Amino acid sequence: MNFYKRLSKKEKKTFKAAALVLALLLLLFMVILPLKERRDFYHDRMVRSGKTLEKMTAMSARYKELKAHMAGKGSSSRKGQGNFTLFSFLDKAASDSDIKGNIKSMKPSVQSRENYTESTVLVELEDVSLKPLVSYIHRIESSGQNLRIKKVDIQPRYSNPDQINVTLIISSLEMK
Repeated sequence: MNFYKRLSKKEKKTFKAAALVLALLLLLFMVILPLKERRDFYHDRMVRSGKTLEKMTAMSARYKELKAHMAGKGSSSRKGQGNFTLFSFLDKAASDSDIKGNIKSMKPSVQSRENYTESTVLVELEDVSLKPLVSYIHRIESSGQNLRIKKVDIQPRYSNPDQINVTLIISSLEMK
């Protein structure tokens, strides 16, 4: 305190002003800015959590929609496929689409799982034009059965550009 007593009035005012500025800077850097940073951090976290909640709500709704859709598919496949066979359906669709003569081979296979049975038919078509092929695929897609085209492999015929060779893998699910 001897130091302070020896100062002149003007120096004391300057010293007090400097001490006040130092105290304000300390308050700013030690209290106000950290509180503001913490507030901004939690605000950003709330915004991110809100967005995450919105995404989760949308995903939940989509999950419920898909679950209801699959439940409907399961019940329709249980009752609607009593006498349905994939192989015979594809054969009839081929004759309706005028590509039965282009069938090179049809190879059926069945895989049994815990809750369902998957029937698959590999259809190889030779020298088929595009219009009957589109008609055939349309008949498969719009059949109303649990059919899915798993693979389509199209190879052009170099000897006749209007004709193509096609390999299709079509599957059908039947719930147990």
